[in-house]
Amino acid sequence: MIQKGCRPGFVQLFLEEQPVRLNKCFKNTQLHSWKFRKHLLSQLQKIDDLSEKSGILKQTKRKLEETDMIGNVQHDLLQILSEHEIEAWNVAFDWGEMWISVDTIPAIEIPKGQMEEFERSQRDLLFHDQTHKRGAFGLEQNYYLVPKGCQKDDNEEGCGCWLIDFAPAEVAILRAMDKTHRDCHKFLKYILKNGHDLPSYLVKSAVLKHLGNCTGSSSEEICTLEILNYILKCVDDAFLPDPFLRNLNAFGWKEFDYLRPCA
Repeated sequence: MIQKGCRPGFVQLFLEEQPVRLNKCFKNTQLHSWKFRKHLLSQLQKIDDLSEKSGILKQTKRKLEETDMIGNVQHDLLQILSEHEIEAWNVAFDWGEMWISVDTIPAIEIPKGQMEEFERSQRDLLFHDQTHKRGAFGLEQNYYLVPKGCQKDDNEEGCGCWLIDFAPAEVAILRAMDKTHRDCHKFLKYILKNGHDLPSYLVKSAVLKHLGNCTGSSSEEICTLEILNYILKCVDDAFLPDPFLRNLNAFGWKEFDYLRPCA
């Protein structure tokens, strides 16, 4: 059963029957996101190397200190992400001579019908509008809950809320972009990540917002400037609207606290 969370875009998840392996993740009948993360972290810490069937692809945990980032950048990232999250959710794949870094997070898949039932029970619009709702469920009839909780501190349990996520829909929309917007996306992602160390999902969200408004007749220069202006506004306001959901700030509490004094 899904119930309303403490903030827009967050829900609480309740199960009548608790899987034995996840007993430590529950508060009564609530599957608690913070307890789930804590339990999963303890399991990940036991992992050394995982090999795929081919025996070529290796998955390992990576510490921030092992990267090539300079010290002050490492310090800023730790302020935003915290060390244990980087170690737990970032994995590196060694494929021949290529080193690929991947950010990962577990997710629970929920049917679309359950989302619609939840939306009706709340008597409140969950999405910006019907266009955004259709986009969210464009290729899949499901959505995902991820354990990005509502707590204000890593050691605070909070309400145990789960974040509603439509990552597959976002990927599908980005893959369907024309060349103009693909070039804009790659250019902005490169300069903001390497020149200003802003998170790539900020660029992704801004591009998705732009795609909903762009007529397709503008040049790369105009589209790039429009997206960049939107990014600057989001950073100044410390508020990044979610591509699909109403009233949800896609900046997490760490990013908000980091950006707010700079606004």
